[in-house]
Amino acid sequence: GALAYHFGARRLSFLKSRVMLEVLELLDEQPSARAACRAAGVPEAEILRSLRHPHVAALYWYVEADAVALLAMEAIDGVALRNLVATAATTPEAALVTLQGSLDALEHAHRAGIVHRDYKPENVLVDRAGSSHLVDFGIAVRTGSREMCAGTPPYMAPEQWGGSPATPATDVYAAAVVLFECVVGRRPFNAPDLEGMRLQHASAEPAIDEVPAPLRDLVRRGLAKNPTPRYDS
Repeated sequence: GALAYHFGARRLSFLKSRVMLEVLELLDEQPSARAACRAAGVPEAEILRSLRHPHVAALYWYVEADAVALLAMEAIDGVALRNLVATAATTPEAALVTLQGSLDALEHAHRAGIVHRDYKPENVLVDRAGSSHLVDFGIAVRTGSREMCAGTPPYMAPEQWGGSPATPATDVYAAAVVLFECVVGRRPFNAPDLEGMRLQHASAEPAIDEVPAPLRDLVRRGLAKNPTPRYDS
């Protein structure tokens, strides 16, 4: 993540399972900087504690020392979806099967009142069995929260750019972008700068005709500019 270092899975003596260590440095001497870094870890830990789902990496514990805040989480033995979509487009069936686990996790988060805000191929891990898991709740918020603009630009819904209250529709949009990318082989919107990206999300029409016919209505509705027509979750 932008505020953390992630270390490879390792087995701790008091846990039977392997863990992923996420470390937030609190070395800055300025109290405001240390507080901001700590604030990034505490909400993520609280959110992960509230989510128990087979396709969400479980939080084992969160602890702060003088210099760092550390989250120990379940390690997913697999690869990021980014590694898979970077090679070639996939079939509609393969895309839906692969994404199913992470989408189930996203729906579970929505039912718990959590909006992920950063669903993207880098945050979807695919295990050896081909099942996907949702990770990195670092910028997740409670539904209805008004927070500063945050996310990954190619996957951000139009309303997300303006700091509108967080809703599941934001994640639905991002999931539709990922699905488009999986089956077409590229993202629906590309621009050389942030302003260009924002404008494309706000007004440009995606090339729905490039999406395989069985998925066109699904992707079209998920990429609606207005959040109201999108799926509930």
